Amino acid sequence: MKNREHQNGKRAIIAALVSSKATDTESRIQELQGVLAEKGIDVVAHLVQRRGVSRSKQNGAKRLDSPLTSATIFGRGKVEELAWLVKEKSVSVVYVLNLLSSTQIQRLSDLTGCEVLSHVGAS
Repeated sequence: MKNREHQNGKRAIIAALVSSKATDTESRIQELQGVLAEKGIDVVAHLVQRRGVSRSKQNGAKRLDSPLTSATIFGRGKVEELAWLVKEKSVSVVYVLNLLSSTQIQRLSDLTGCEVLSHVGAS
């Protein structure tokens, strides 16, 4: 995770895009929430988008771990839901359980109106 030691008192959301076949999502979220709690960061919500197998004949199962969109990794509806949660819960930072590019981080930050950090090493 990008190291930001002086985040005490911040309110956060943990967001993730996961395969519909993933069985460890909740434990990964809880692990990150524990790390954040030790730093004084209050996680007030989780937002998970599950990616299922496509019904098309274009290797849907092989694409389960791919982003839904290259711009943000999440679908448009989940980004809108995330932005609403940020405002509703007075959140100052979103931790994404997936590895994001700098462009994806900037776009999500612009769309949500808060800082976005990528959790390094997550799938």
